[in-house]
Amino acid sequence: MQKKNNKKPFQLIILGGGTAGWMAANLFVKKWPNEQVKVTLVESPEIPIVGVGEGSTPTLKRFFNLINITEKEWMPHCNATYKVNIKFKQWSPNSGIEYYSHPFTTQVDTFTAPLFISNSFNRRLGMNVHITPEDFLLNGWLAREGKGPITPENFPFIMEYGYHFDSHL
Repeated sequence: MQKKNNKKPFQLIILGGGTAGWMAANLFVKKWPNEQVKVTLVESPEIPIVGVGEGSTPTLKRFFNLINITEKEWMPHCNATYKVNIKFKQWSPNSGIEYYSHPFTTQVDTFTAPLFISNSFNRRLGMNVHITPEDFLLNGWLAREGKGPITPENFPFIMEYGYHFDSHL
């Protein structure tokens, strides 16, 4: 005998749109694609959209992969570009360090990151060792050279990167 499904559909209401609201709604729709969960996003027509440039970390790329949205589908609509690091200007002017570059690490950095980490630790101990991330981590080098993170399909490592985009478009 087959069991009858008497469950009422579950309704999930997300209050507030914006980047976080729409991301949550898309994730829930992907997670529960059947009729048993109805996802509703409620936005106020009275609250204006804050049109700002957004910057992401590689987590956003993984999120889009999870909900099956390709870069070709969304990037042109948001004037998006690739982001391989975060650069902090005026990091420590008194020490002579004008900026700090924080590259997003990739699989290929497995070979060079340990030396960078060791040098950074030794620098804190007062040793005069080289600690420029761009010289140790691939995305740091790409940023310094003005290059992008897109590789051929046969590239043996996963590249990590984020995006710059206009969330208002």
